[in-house]
Amino acid sequence: MNKRLSNKLTMLGGVHAYLSEHENIYPSNPGMINVREKLHLKITEIQNREIQRLNVLKGKKRSKSNLP
Repeated sequence: MNKRLSNKLTMLGGVHAYLSEHENIYPSNPGMINVREKLHLKITEIQNREIQRLNVLKGKKRSKSNLP
């Protein structure tokens, strides 16, 4: 993951943590709860994509090392 994307992911994680920590402020606003849940899904999606990318790179590296 490049540094820019890593920084964005860290920022999104901070926003999600803030929203989760202060959810008692907006219980009457279901839109905010929905936004927080969507943000969590997006963060998880980005993390899963990065894990998949790293696994592909490891596989390529292993296959290159097995070549004669």
